[in-house]
Amino acid sequence: NTMLGQINHQFETLQHIDSQRRILLADLSHDLRTPLANLQGYIETLVLKGDTLSEEDRKRFAETSLRNANNLNKLIDQIFELAYLEGGQVTLNREAFPLGDLLHDVLAKFALKADEKEIQMNLSPSQFDYHVFADIGKLERVLTNLLENAIRHTPTKGQINLLVSAGEDKLRVDIRDTGVGINEKEVAFIFDARYQATNTEKDSHLHAGLGLAICKKLMALLDSDLTVQSEVGKGTCFSFELPVMSQ
Repeated sequence: NTMLGQINHQFETLQHIDSQRRILLADLSHDLRTPLANLQGYIETLVLKGDTLSEEDRKRFAETSLRNANNLNKLIDQIFELAYLEGGQVTLNREAFPLGDLLHDVLAKFALKADEKEIQMNLSPSQFDYHVFADIGKLERVLTNLLENAIRHTPTKGQINLLVSAGEDKLRVDIRDTGVGINEKEVAFIFDARYQATNTEKDSHLHAGLGLAICKKLMALLDSDLTVQSEVGKGTCFSFELPVMSQ
C-alpha cells in the first residue's frame, strides 16, 4: 500500500509537470507569433510599397523590423537556455576569480543605460580582494539579468546598490534597487517560468518572463540559492551567496 501510494503520488506529479509544460509551450508560442507577425507585416510593406514610401517611413519600418527580429532572437535564446537547464545539459567551468572585477565589469556594461535614466549605481565596498570559486560565465549571466531588470523597474533618479558582505566561508551579494517593488502575494511566484508581476514596467522590448527562472536554475547549479525581498513602492533586493577562497 505504501509503494502504491508513492507510485500514485509520482504519477500525479508527472501529470502536473506535463500540464505545466503544455501551458508554457502554448504561452511561448503566442510570444513567438506576435513579433514574428509584426516582422512579417513590416517586411511585406517594404517589399510591396517600398517605392511609394518616404525615406522616413522606410527607415522607421526597417528599424521596427530589426527590433522585432532582435526580440525573437532573445526569446529563442532564452527558450533554449531554459530547456538545457531543465534537461541537465549544462557544463560548469568552475574557477577561482576576483569577484570585484566581475562586478565592476557588469556595472560598466550598464553604465550608459543607467545614465539615460539618471539612475545611480553603486558597489559597496567599492574595492575588495575576495576571490570566489564559481563559473564566471554563469554568474555574469545572472548578474546581467538582475541588473537589467533593476534598471527597467527603477524610476528616473533612482538607485541600484550592489552590496558585498563576507561571512565565515561565503560571500553574500545583494542587488538592491529603489524600484516599483513586487506585491507580497506575488513574490513567491516570480521565479516561475512565464510569470510576470502585475506592476511590471513595460518597454519596447519583449519580456517573456523567463529571465528570473533561468537565474534561479543557474544559481542552483552553482550550489547557491537566489532569494528575493521586496516591498511595493520601495524596491526589491535579490541575494545569493558564493563560497569564498582563502587568501
